[in-house]
Amino acid sequence: MNKDMNNILKQTIAGMRQQPLITALTVIGTALAICLIMIVMMTREVQIADYGAEPNRSRTLYVLQARIKSDGMEYINGGIKMEAVNAIFMKMNTPELVVTYNQYPCALETRVPGGDIVSLKVKPTGYGFFSMFSLDFIEGKPFTKEECSSDMPIAIISQSACRKLFGKDSGVKGKSFNIANHEYRVAGVVEDVSQMLFNATADIWVPMSLNPRNHPLYGKLGLDGCSVALLAKSVNDFPKIRQETKRLLAAYNKTTVPDTLDFIGGPYDVEMSRNIYADWSDENTDLADVHLRYMLIFAILLIVPAINIASMTQSQLRRREAEIGVRRAFGAKRSTIMMQTFMESLVQTIAAGVLGLLLCFGVCFLLADYIFKTDDWWEPTKGISIDMGILFSPEIYCWAMFFCFILNVLSAIIPAWRASRCNIVEALK
Repeated sequence: MNKDMNNILKQTIAGMRQQPLITALTVIGTALAICLIMIVMMTREVQIADYGAEPNRSRTLYVLQARIKSDGMEYINGGIKMEAVNAIFMKMNTPELVVTYNQYPCALETRVPGGDIVSLKVKPTGYGFFSMFSLDFIEGKPFTKEECSSDMPIAIISQSACRKLFGKDSGVKGKSFNIANHEYRVAGVVEDVSQMLFNATADIWVPMSLNPRNHPLYGKLGLDGCSVALLAKSVNDFPKIRQETKRLLAAYNKTTVPDTLDFIGGPYDVEMSRNIYADWSDENTDLADVHLRYMLIFAILLIVPAINIASMTQSQLRRREAEIGVRRAFGAKRSTIMMQTFMESLVQTIAAGVLGLLLCFGVCFLLADYIFKTDDWWEPTKGISIDMGILFSPEIYCWAMFFCFILNVLSAIIPAWRASRCNIVEALK
């Protein structure tokens, strides 16, 4: 058995060497399909998967924006007013953790005394932010409840912000610097957070109370409203959290007549929140359409190369009919010919898988700002850092390899089956 497989493998490699152009085109076509499938999937995964500084996405509900309907039928969209946060979300019992923060960090002028002005993104955060979002501390620790409640002028800065301000990566805890002409003290330094982690990312994080009108940066950071993240004990608690939100919202709206507040149908899970809030949409967004769009893209990426490969394989086997006829005349079994074709598809798919993965890495690193573009109304993202934890997903890679292999086998095995069953005399002519 091993001897037969060795012979088949040798024949497979010899056959591929005899047709270098067809083999190369098949490998390249499959590699491109795998590369594009992984890139498409990664653009989705970076928005919804649990990874990096946002490890709890799958069991978190978000209310990123609110809408106020005034008596004159006018709508005002924006962050959630702190009065509403206190009256609704801070009274909830079902979530494990409720966190307030500004989703959109504001670029403000910062500097150390006597240093150059540096524009850095500042994100105000409520108590529990660093429990919800897992930032890696190099020095210092998260804000305490008392520090957040009193809007203390302290800040946690990223490693890159530390370099820009102080010229080094760490060792700056307790040192002072200015944010928009207000003195702040460094309470900690954390590793940089990728801009793809849109809820957690910033250069500087400052504490924010539930009544921030006396906050030093109140006007600069737009602290009239905020976003809310609700961490559930499990996804099974999502319906309970939504129901509790609905009940408390109804009670709150009785106190604001004639104005009415709503959360555009939220709270939403991470996938729906990205589709609803990213374009100021409404609750009629249907995720089934989003999923169907991805399925159609995958189908096109898989089927088009398969058709081309099938055509090339058919042309190749027509030219090899004489060879197959000779082998059949000397006693080669149809099963042997079919196995060789199967092995060719397997070897080509493995080679294409390695090439496709390398292409994917190269394209993602070179074109990260375009592929993972997360431009929002306030500022386009630039210099996106790639998180290897999301760049390579074994599950996505294996599925892409599997479907490409199946299509390669089908596109090759059918022509090979026909060629192996042709009349030996006709094949030898």
